[in-house]
Amino acid sequence: MMLPSHATPIRIERLKLPPSRDHLAPDPETTALITRIVALEIASGLSTRGEQSYYSIANEPAHLILLARSGRSESDLVGVFAACIVLDELQIDNLAVRADQRGQGIGSLLVANGLTRARQAGCQMAILEVRSANRAARMLYQKSGFEEVGKRPRYYQNPLDDAITMICQL
Repeated sequence: MMLPSHATPIRIERLKLPPSRDHLAPDPETTALITRIVALEIASGLSTRGEQSYYSIANEPAHLILLARSGRSESDLVGVFAACIVLDELQIDNLAVRADQRGQGIGSLLVANGLTRARQAGCQMAILEVRSANRAARMLYQKSGFEEVGKRPRYYQNPLDDAITMICQL
């Protein structure tokens, strides 16, 4: 997926954390990055797995955490895609794009990259839940090849909303 020509070039990278010399105190750059990921999810109205969970799963092969960056520094984080591979299925947990960067194709770029990596890992299908009220996300997923296959009433809290289950055959 190409971004509009006026957009800042975006690069997608997999989250890889350097080994910590002291498991109780990760390096400051890692701490800042994980804090930004969680803050982006919260600012996007998503539930987050939390900082400690990101530290523990970042380097596990089954977890796919992709970052969209518009520059070289940690503060240039503009999007995050979090998923887990279970057997031959990619389970997408979260997709968040910074509010001032939405509508520029970053979410589509993250999803496309995540689905490509899932195919390369042998996944046959991707699955996710999305708020029924989040029409923009539902449209993005539909454009990425997902189909609505079910509904989970009252799945989300704050605010209360149904979840739409969507799948994509890979």
